[in-house]
Parts: sequence; structure tokens; C-alpha cells
Amino acid sequence: VEYDNVPKTGKLSAYGHRKVGFAQELEFPLTYFLRGKQARLYEQVELSQLRQLQNTIETDVKITFNQALMLKKQHALSEELVDLSRQIRDKAVIRVNTGEAPPYESLKAQVDLATAENALLSLHQRQENIRLDLLRLLGMGANVSLIPEGDLTFDPISPDPDSLLEIAERQHPELLLSELHLTGQKLHQKQARADLIPNFKIRLFQTETASGVNAVSYGGELALSIPLWAPLKNRGAIEEARHLKNAAEWHRKEIRKNIHFQLQKSLNRLETATRQMTSYQQNTLQQSRELQRIVTRSYEEGAMSYLEVTEALRSIVTIKSGYLEAIFNCLAAEAELMQAIGGKNSIKSEQ
Repeated sequence: VEYDNVPKTGKLSAYGHRKVGFAQELEFPLTYFLRGKQARLYEQVELSQLRQLQNTIETDVKITFNQALMLKKQHALSEELVDLSRQIRDKAVIRVNTGEAPPYESLKAQVDLATAENALLSLHQRQENIRLDLLRLLGMGANVSLIPEGDLTFDPISPDPDSLLEIAERQHPELLLSELHLTGQKLHQKQARADLIPNFKIRLFQTETASGVNAVSYGGELALSIPLWAPLKNRGAIEEARHLKNAAEWHRKEIRKNIHFQLQKSLNRLETATRQMTSYQQNTLQQSRELQRIVTRSYEEGAMSYLEVTEALRSIVTIKSGYLEAIFNCLAAEAELMQAIGGKNSIKSEQ
């Protein structure tokens, strides 16, 4: 509302002219378009970050669950070793008391039993820590009873590195985030340039004259708002946007390189773990079974002492425990390889 020709000593109602209307300043349409793209880009960034978090949690859950399963089976082997060590200790005490063996034999059997019991306690503590880690990953409370069930098995795979690399390039959330970040910086650069475009001003009004024939009249105005120092003001913003875009391009290249390295490391670890597991299956386990057969027969024939039997049984348990750990290493390497390609794909289907 504008008043004109109001007497110095008069009231506001004694105006000569009164203009009533409204004005609206509109940005150039390109600015609205760029802001809309930026808003949709933020949504895609959030979704990619969610996928990245899901990928990390899924990998951690798989590895932790398999580790809990491995420790459960190793715990059973350790309990078996404690029971055997206790039986041998009791028999050694009898042999020493009857004069069939020197005192050293019972003392050594007692030390071996204590060692086995301490190993069992340590294993139990590891189980409890892994159980708490798994409950944390699953979002459960520490008082929840959680006992892993299932077989700890692994089927060897031979994935094609080129196919896995193609999958990683297509779906890895970290790489997608870098792409979205680069797109965002390009939009930021366009917005900095779009700020040089003048805004529109639209004005419609009604003018009332206190006296005269044409007491009421109407009018309108369309103008462009061009700040005098706009080019100089936006020069720094445009340069900053250009450098940020270049930094985003370098960041994307670095992310791609890191993903390639991580994929190769996961493949190497999987290959090494598979070879180790295969060695256990083809050689070590068979040798341990043969050792157990020889120990049993020699003990029955009196060809081995209690101490020799104890050492042999401990070696057999160690081999079985090592085999379980080899399987776990294969499963963990497979989970990390899945994470390296971005998750959501079955590696076996890409062979």
C-alpha cells in the first residue's frame, strides 16, 4: 500500500493518491529445476548410505555367526580333551602308586590336565564375547540366550575376477555414493552459474485518486532484477564449485581403485583359505585318523606310555580344531568377498 500527496498536517485518509497491489519476485525456472534435482539426489544418497550400512552389517553377522559356530565345535573338542586328560591323570596316579611308573608321570599328567582346563576356560570366554558381539549386531539384549546351530561347511568356489569386478562397478554402494557426490558437485556448479541469471519481478496494483473523473485505475509491472555486482560476487562461488567438482572426480577414482584392491585381497584370502582347507581334507585329517588308530592299537598292546598317548590325543584335537578354523576362514573370506562386490549377489551364481 502506497500513499501519495498526503498533507503534512493532515490525516492519512486525506491522501491525494493511494496505490494498493501486490508484488512477487520469481527466480529463473532453471534454478527451481536444479533445486529439484538436488533434492532427489539427496534421497538417492541416503538410500546408498543405507545399502552400505546393510552390506557392512550383513558381512559382520555372517562372520560372527560362523565364528560362534566354530567356537562351539572347538569347545566340544576341548571338553573331550579335558575328559581324556582327566582319565589319563587318574590312571597315571594309579600307576605311580603301584610302582609301575615314576612320579614324573603323574605330575606331567596333572600339568597337562591343568593346561587343557585353562584352554577350555579361555575358549569359553571367547564364546561369550562372540555371543555378545552377535547379539549387538542383531540388535538384541545381552541377556538373550543365543546358541548357534548348524554345520560348519564350505563348498569351494572359483569366481571369475572380471565378472566380480563388473558387479562391483555396477552395485557397490560406496562407489555409487562417490558417483552421487560427483553429480551433486556438478549440480552445485550449475547452481552457482544460474545465480547470475536475473530474477523476475511481477507487480499488479490499483490506484485510487481522491478527486477527479477517473478515481480508480489499474496497472501492472514486469521487471528483471539484476544486481550490479552479481558477476563479481558469484565469481568466487563458481570457482569454488569447479574445484569441488574436480575433487569429487578424484575421490571417485580413488574409491574405484580401493574397491579393486579390496576385491583382489578378498580373492587372494579366499584362495589361500581354500587351499588350507583342502590340505586338511586330503592330507592332515587322514593322517590324524591314522594317528588315532595307531595310538589306540599301540596303547592296547602296551607299546606307548600314557604320556605318549596324551601328546598324540592333543595333536589329534589340535588338528580337528585347526580344520574347523580353516573352514571358518573360507566362510569369512567368502563373506568379505561378497562385501567387496557390494553384497546382494550370490558369488556362486557368477561362476
